[in-house]
Amino acid sequence: MLIKKVKFSPSKDNILWGITENGKLAYFKEDDFKQINQTTGNYTFKMRVHDQELKTYEEICKVLL
Repeated sequence: MLIKKVKFSPSKDNILWGITENGKLAYFKEDDFKQINQTTGNYTFKMRVHDQELKTYEEICKVLL
């Protein structure tokens, strides 16, 4: 699924995450957002994909936070 529009506040802490077709966690963390040097226009988010299975909320938080 392609998301065509994402809005975020550069002055806030942001995180973008999703699940891949094969059930893996894909994410774009706070530090990644801080590297974006534009405020408008097109941008391609290069998501990281966690390669290990995550079974608990705590495991997911460990990766994302």
